Amino acid sequence: MKWMLCCFAGMTTSILGAKLEEEARGRGLDVEVKVFPIAEAESAMDGMQAILLGPHVKYMAEELAKTAGDIPIYIIPPQDFGMMNTKKIVDAVLEAIG
Repeated sequence: MKWMLCCFAGMTTSILGAKLEEEARGRGLDVEVKVFPIAEAESAMDGMQAILLGPHVKYMAEELAKTAGDIPIYIIPPQDFGMMNTKKIVDAVLEAIG
């Protein structure tokens, strides 16, 4: 399963991506989190099962939804992003995927 994590290409998001993969592995899930700057999101959507947006790029959700099709878009709440609450984020993404 591939998830896209978008931000302004900061270091924090790369760390969060690795931690999300670790959380998923701990649950027996094969998840690869690809981190992209928001400017590249539309061109990198193919093959993704979920799109995660950092709270600082949530303003792009509506625009991305136009090309995302059936790919769910999850905006990470600021508190979960800041605390890197991977358990809550993975729970929410799995729920969005169905």
